[in-house]
Amino acid sequence: MMHEQLDLANVKPSETGGPRASNRLDFQKNWTLCHLVERHKEGADYVVVCDYHDDVVVLIGVPSAAKLHFYQVKTRNGSPWTMASLTSSKKKRKRRGKAPTEIAKPADDVVGTNTEDEEGGSILGKLYKHKLDFLERLGSLNLVSNCCFKLSLSDEASSESKPHFSFVELHVDEKKVASERVQAEHRLTEQAEFPEATHFIVSDMTTTGHDKSAIGVIATYLEYRYGTSESFPVAAIHRSLFDEIRRRSNREGVWDDLDLLIKQKGVSRSDFEKLLSKVHPRRDAESQWLELSKELESAGISIRRRIRISNFWHRYRVDRIDESNEILQRRRDAVVAILEQLIAAGIEDVSTVLSEVTVKIPADPAFDLEYTCAMALYEFCNIEDPVVQKTHPQPPEEAP
Repeated sequence: MMHEQLDLANVKPSETGGPRASNRLDFQKNWTLCHLVERHKEGADYVVVCDYHDDVVVLIGVPSAAKLHFYQVKTRNGSPWTMASLTSSKKKRKRRGKAPTEIAKPADDVVGTNTEDEEGGSILGKLYKHKLDFLERLGSLNLVSNCCFKLSLSDEASSESKPHFSFVELHVDEKKVASERVQAEHRLTEQAEFPEATHFIVSDMTTTGHDKSAIGVIATYLEYRYGTSESFPVAAIHRSLFDEIRRRSNREGVWDDLDLLIKQKGVSRSDFEKLLSKVHPRRDAESQWLELSKELESAGISIRRRIRISNFWHRYRVDRIDESNEILQRRRDAVVAILEQLIAAGIEDVSTVLSEVTVKIPADPAFDLEYTCAMALYEFCNIEDPVVQKTHPQPPEEAP
């Protein structure tokens, strides 16, 4: 049993197939998103690590010294979870697939992997392993599911009607079964002692309505923060956050450095705040456009062109939220760089902004010219936005 101060990068994950399975677990991603919003509302610094050691690991405070909160997110249709289902080590079949991409093989050379059954750890056994690996850093163990738990409680209340209860609330006989089975699973010399902060949580999200639930959580948070959610593109914010969690979840690998691990697999308070900072209420965008439209008219821009730019202006307001659209984000960075140069030179009239961007930004079939002009005008109006900066790496130049 380890007692030294270990972090997520010191201990290698026992499984690396989580990200592959996660591609099908949209429920898990939406639950992660909702939990991230809850953490953000609390105000403390946090990092939510996706699919590394467990489905979700939350670090509160300074990552290098933070307590680790592990969450295993499970979906289940039908009967409630019982102690038998939570402590059974099921057989799992190895997948058949191609050789790893780093091994040079002809394109049609498919290597079959071993398909014999191998033993897989139980749900509670996998959770308990985090105590063995991270004893001094352990904050809590959490099992989350859409399905209720049918476990005996010490007060003889029904666990099936409880959305949340802890291991210490279990009946002594139920605790004994869990401890003995996990002891045998990990071949411990002593009975397994679950931490007091071991929680059973029933999510109110359903396996078919989790998208709507997550969108509702975001809308509620925007109302809490800004007083309203009606003027925000809530669905676009959800999609951007969901895609960010998906990207982090699907990154496979093992990292020795905690900072690098967090960069690759984590979503932090600053990441979430950055996204929110890019979202401007519709009323603000419309007010800005009314002022700009007057300037464009004074500059001799035809009404037909103003209408086209207006349409792209409102479209870009939503598009810019999507950090996964790297082509758009790099173009945005290039536009912002030109705007910063113009403002530094004291040039702030819209005619010059449009002409400079048109001349200096290379034509791209993926972007209509007026879309690029709308992008420039939108960023010009929000140039003091703290997130308006170069944060998207340019692709490497090809060797001559």
